[in-house]
Amino acid sequence: MINNLNCIINSPISKFFSCIQKSLIWFILILSFSFSSSHSTKKPYEILSSLSQDNGWNYVSTQNNINLSTKDINQGNTLAVKVQKETDIPPEVITNILMDIKNYGSYFKSSKSLKFSEVRREKNLVEGHHFIPVNIPFIKSREYYFRMHPSNYQTKQTNTFLHWYLIENNFSIDKQPDWNFSTSIYLDVGAGVWNKEDLANGNYLLSYRLILNPGGSLPDALIDRLNKVSVVNIFDDIMHEAERRVSMGF
Repeated sequence: MINNLNCIINSPISKFFSCIQKSLIWFILILSFSFSSSHSTKKPYEILSSLSQDNGWNYVSTQNNINLSTKDINQGNTLAVKVQKETDIPPEVITNILMDIKNYGSYFKSSKSLKFSEVRREKNLVEGHHFIPVNIPFIKSREYYFRMHPSNYQTKQTNTFLHWYLIENNFSIDKQPDWNFSTSIYLDVGAGVWNKEDLANGNYLLSYRLILNPGGSLPDALIDRLNKVSVVNIFDDIMHEAERRVSMGF
């Protein structure tokens, strides 16, 4: 890049535009490389840390031995939601289910209207798209892309064994789902963590914590209600699939 700039400064006028062209090519290549290395949005460490921490959660209810709690993590009026349950299912089984985005349709039996698709996979991450159809007049459907890692969100050890967060839609057309969501609202606040706690009896206390703001003009009370219902259903579906796998020796 420096040589090209020197070329501009020291060359005759006849070569000036040739040097400009070379410099622009270098600039475009460098810029393209910096963006192509990650489809990325910066990882929201503050949100992930708040979700992972055990303090500040307020108990709401218990359903099917699943405890539901909420927490204010300073993300507007949207509360984070946590569900947890004591189980003998190893966290590795949960991780295998969650990383298998292509088969979410067969796991989430209580949320069949939700549409997931995998768009990119690497050794230690998978990226997917989630389309949430809304069949209510004057309320648009929602969508977002997300990145999931089968690991802690930081190098410092915590009880988190899997985390995800929203990313920008920088995917090529051929990588995008076929569903028609041209009028949907793209979400910009969302992340989640799965935590485990080893218990003295050999079981685990597994929990899923997330925050997801659906945007638009939905009332805060409705957003909280939708998040509570959906997270309980998703958690319950995943636990049932995990129990099925363990019973079959997977």
